[in-house]
Amino acid sequence: MSYSGCLRFLFVILIAFIFGSCKPAIRSFHVSPLVITGDQKVHIDLDVKGIPSLEFNQHLSTDSIQLLEFTLISTKAGKEARKTVQVQKMKPQASIDITFSTNKIEGDMVTASGENNNNQWSNFQIVSVSTPISRELLVTHGGRTVTLQADGSSSSDLSGITAGGEWSFKTRLTANEKADSSKIPQELKIRAVIKPSNQ
Repeated sequence: MSYSGCLRFLFVILIAFIFGSCKPAIRSFHVSPLVITGDQKVHIDLDVKGIPSLEFNQHLSTDSIQLLEFTLISTKAGKEARKTVQVQKMKPQASIDITFSTNKIEGDMVTASGENNNNQWSNFQIVSVSTPISRELLVTHGGRTVTLQADGSSSSDLSGITAGGEWSFKTRLTANEKADSSKIPQELKIRAVIKPSNQ
């Protein structure tokens, strides 16, 4: 590369650096925990390039859950960068739905299983569980198994176990579902009443 070409190249790099350094940036923004109750406080970690400010909004999601929105704003040279994190604020006892896609059929039983976000729900324990889908479910979680009745009646057999972790739901196929696989449920769901583990 010629001397003049080298100078042009360095000039382009310098201009790019100058313009890049003028832009605001949010390098990291973490709010924890993502689920709280009562007067529990959250911890905020942030790393920005620019002048930081924080916006706060709250929205009612359900009767027992409130959504808290924390929006970090970084301002520099008349420009903004934004990032929003949502936190769920729950009543001392709250009802949540735990849903998984069906992923296995054995004989006349269909299974839905998966992990209920352990990072989010490990600080909450089960009070009671029921099924809102009008069919009997065999539920396994935390080393225990309980049969939930199709009438929606609640069971306390899983009481005290953390809400986070692996779950398995099983239900028996109906005659119509056996005859027509398109009628097999795509997901199974339970309703759990939970509370903070430190209560």
